[in-house]
Amino acid sequence: MSAYSIVNLKEEVEDSLGARAPGIEGRFARNRIDSEHLGLSYLRYSPGVRSPSAHSHREQEEAYVVISGS
Repeated sequence: MSAYSIVNLKEEVEDSLGARAPGIEGRFARNRIDSEHLGLSYLRYSPGVRSPSAHSHREQEEAYVVISGS
């Protein structure tokens, strides 16, 4: 394996939320980038849709980049 991976989340990672969370597109790339310690997610919410649940981690931090919306 190389020292890095280049992955297009929109084209190479399947939407795994689809029917389970209407209005939310979720693509999770941890396995695709062969990572043990880093999770990489793409989430897209339709207008007016809120996350159906909250969660927390004891040993992991998360960072969010909001591209647009309010």
